[in-house]
Amino acid sequence: DEANPQTAYGKAKVKAEQSLRELADTEFSPVYLRNATAFGFSPRMRFDIVVNNLTGFAETTGKIKILGDGTPWRPLVHVKDIARACIAALEADRHKIHNEAFNVGNSGQNYQIKSIAERIHRFYPDCSVTVAQTNSADSRNYTVSFGKIERQLGCSATLSLDDGISELKNVYDEIQLDSKTFEHPLYTRLKQVERLMASGKIDKDLHWAR
Repeated sequence: DEANPQTAYGKAKVKAEQSLRELADTEFSPVYLRNATAFGFSPRMRFDIVVNNLTGFAETTGKIKILGDGTPWRPLVHVKDIARACIAALEADRHKIHNEAFNVGNSGQNYQIKSIAERIHRFYPDCSVTVAQTNSADSRNYTVSFGKIERQLGCSATLSLDDGISELKNVYDEIQLDSKTFEHPLYTRLKQVERLMASGKIDKDLHWAR
């Protein structure tokens, strides 16, 4: 389908693809990997993406806090499967990837946010699930097909949502994740941007200050 980005981030991604397409030639073969919403542990952790976030709330507050109404759909993919897709694209024959876009994920991993919360609840049965509002202010609501990357690159995400939640719970328990760490700006993109702006390190256009 035609791209229909809902955020400044999404629009910037589409514009970047369009600009790179014009540069493709016999010497330069760009490939565009459109990742589903990432989840899972990484050394440079993100606590503001939905699975990591809801699991973090369960770990630190005893509540699985859905900040919207829980009805929007999200495609999910584990960070390790994103890495595998990068390797598959790098190793593929040029004609398979030249100036092509691929959704990265698994067609069986499209979930409503409330369903993600229910899965997390299985790992935290003593936690309650709370819904912040009856209507979601978030316009992002979509499911995604990943058939193309499976057909052309033989690449399919293998780690399930349950695999990711189990991994996160084990790590959170091991590091004794607390609210101070979970809420630290370093691990939440918007908070970090706001902190850099407040300190004068970046300007209102998100450029590094001179």
